[in-house]
Amino acid sequence: MDAFSRKTSDELFAHFPEWRNFAREEKAKDGTSFLVVSVPPPPEAKVDRDLLIDTSGQQIALTFDFYETHFYTLSESGPFACSSLLNFLQQVMSEQTAVISWWLDNDWCGASQLKPGASFPQSIEPFVTRFNRKRVRSWKGTFNADTEA
Repeated sequence: MDAFSRKTSDELFAHFPEWRNFAREEKAKDGTSFLVVSVPPPPEAKVDRDLLIDTSGQQIALTFDFYETHFYTLSESGPFACSSLLNFLQQVMSEQTAVISWWLDNDWCGASQLKPGASFPQSIEPFVTRFNRKRVRSWKGTFNADTEA
């Protein structure tokens, strides 16, 4: 694996050693290899896909349900992207952060983070102006909701 992916792997598995079982190495078009971790969520999360972590392109991409975010290291001396990833994962796993997605019938319109207990964002204006359904998902399912808008 490239150095960025190796460093991410070391940090991630120091905090989540059981996730090694869900890890694999993949090759980029340029021949470098990177880390992919596909973690099955608990059944109560009621999500359609695994939590996915990908270190291709010298960044960390994380997908949970229909939400995706990216963590970057801006310079060799700057903060490492993995510390931001680990902080976000801790918030998701402890139900301090959920995700919300907006839908127009069966078409995905956008997604965002959501702090449980905070008022739900009505949309992600100006990007999503038409939707008729909101979907909230949390790791343990505590805050899951499907509502018509």
